[in-house]
Order: sequence, then structure tokens, then C-alpha cells
Amino acid sequence: ISASGKAEKYEQALHLLSVMAHGEVESNTVTFNAAISACEKSGDWEKALQLFNVMERSRIERDTISYNSTISACEKGSEWEKAFQLFSIAQKEAELSSVSLNAAMSACASLGTWEKALLLFCVMMQSKMECDITCVNTVVSACGKQGKWENALQLFSAAAQSRVEAGTITLNAATSACETSSKWEQ
Repeated sequence: ISASGKAEKYEQALHLLSVMAHGEVESNTVTFNAAISACEKSGDWEKALQLFNVMERSRIERDTISYNSTISACEKGSEWEKAFQLFSIAQKEAELSSVSLNAAMSACASLGTWEKALLLFCVMMQSKMECDITCVNTVVSACGKQGKWENALQLFSAAAQSRVEAGTITLNAATSACETSSKWEQ
């Protein structure tokens, strides 16, 4: 299943999962995660979400990888509401990672819901979760694209003062936010 996913042949991965269900091989978290990941790589968020829901109905444990892959699939399908909902559920059910958070923030950012991206970023900063430069870049860029240059600069400044090292992409995103809002002097 994993090899099919890496080859971006999600139909083959789903077929193998189906064969397992009808045969004597028991499906588990690993096999479902591989199939969800194959769907995510192929851009089929609906099938990824369907498999994620089958895991719950079949009482198969959903782990961080299950959530990350499904959230990423929704993000790639521009389904920010579903990605946000999954992230909210994952906070209660699984150990989240910066991958989960960044996928949910990217989904929100790509559709202009900078407030949700910022909210998720705040959740990350207040939790024990590792914040990385990708998350900072995502939220700074989301604020900048919506003309929220003050927020973008505050985030850039906070990143520079925290354990996250702001890089060229972060600086460019903050600069772009000021430029977009004609606040280049800032």
C-alpha cells in the first residue's frame, strides 16, 4: 500500500486495502495511514477523509500520522473548514505535531481566513508543540496577503525573539505585507 502511495497510484493502494478487508489479513492503523497518504499525494481529499472515517467506524486507532495525512489532504483540496475541524478533533484525540498545525494553517491561509491561521498559531505557541519556521512563515504570509501588516510584523518580531529563527522567507513575507498595505516604511 505504501509503495502504491509513493508511486501516486492511490487507486491501487485502495484496491489493496479492499483486498485485505475481504481476505484474511487484518487492516490496521499502518495500512490505513498508507492508503490515506496515497490519497493525499494524489489530491483526493474526499477519499482520504472517507478512509479516516472508516477507521473510526472500524475501531482502528487514528494516530498523529492519520490526522496529519488527512488534514494535509483537505488542505491540498482547499477544504480549510474540514482541515480546521480535523485539527480541532485531533487536539483531543491525538498527539499533534507542527505538521498537523501547518497543514491546517496553510488550508486557512490559502482561502484568506487569516484569523483562523493566526488562532491556530496561537494554539501552537501556548501548547507544548514544537513551533518551526514553516509555521511562522505560513501565518506571517496569511496575515500579509490580507493586508494585516501589523499582525505580520508582530509575528515576525515574536519569531525573532523566540526559539524560532526567522529566515529570509519570513522577512520577505513580512516585507511583502508592508508593501501590500503601502506601509513599506514600517
